[in-house]
Amino acid sequence: MILASAGMDFSDVVKITAYCLKAEDIITYAGIRNRHFAGNPPATTAVVVAGLALPEWKIEADLVAARAV
Repeated sequence: MILASAGMDFSDVVKITAYCLKAEDIITYAGIRNRHFAGNPPATTAVVVAGLALPEWKIEADLVAARAV
């Protein structure tokens, strides 16, 4: 997992941008997000797009993680 390789986990995620093929996929995405983030989820933007990186994907997400030093 990329977060773990940087010494971080889901608690360090501050922003998610989700790309979905269909508007109804946003509901699926929200369910997945809520399983991985306890309490208030990070700031989130969901966008419906015409295509993703791989044709079999329904949802693609960019996560931004930050930690105070």
